[in-house]
Amino acid sequence: SPQFVPSHNDVNPRNVVYDGERLWLVEWTAAFQSDRFTDLASIASFMAQDEEGEAVLLAAYVGAPATEAQRARMYLARQINHMFYAMSLIGTTGGARPARVRSLADVHAALRAGELVMDTAVGRAEYAHARLAAMVAGVDAPRFDEARRLATGGHPAPEWRPYTPPAFAARLAGN
Repeated sequence: SPQFVPSHNDVNPRNVVYDGERLWLVEWTAAFQSDRFTDLASIASFMAQDEEGEAVLLAAYVGAPATEAQRARMYLARQINHMFYAMSLIGTTGGARPARVRSLADVHAALRAGELVMDTAVGRAEYAHARLAAMVAGVDAPRFDEARRLATGGHPAPEWRPYTPPAFAARLAGN
């Protein structure tokens, strides 16, 4: 069951400062009580590129190898995190379209290299698009149904699949 804890709710590289000794989270305007996996899912989006990286991050957080239910909740929290960032950014693009279609991993690499600038509408559109594509892929993956089952304590979840309009599916595929 969800455990609510104080959460930053916008953990991203722009909100982390290193002073030579410690990491600091800054810009706490979005802070509120949230599910304990909220901030962890945000960190994982930038730091964990695969299930193995996610497991290492989760084990460091819980102080032991994560349970199946914890891994499932983390997976679901990541899908919610993708949707949150996509929807938050889409509203700031002024209708701008992404300059190109890239995977979330490629967009994160571009951000680290300074190639993608989040201060532009086109940069935010590209990032929003990558986040939305990651969420759709995550929800369409077989792992999603298993995560829903495990996160609910083994109770079967009702059958559900998002509807992806054909035009949007084509854009996600880069066509």
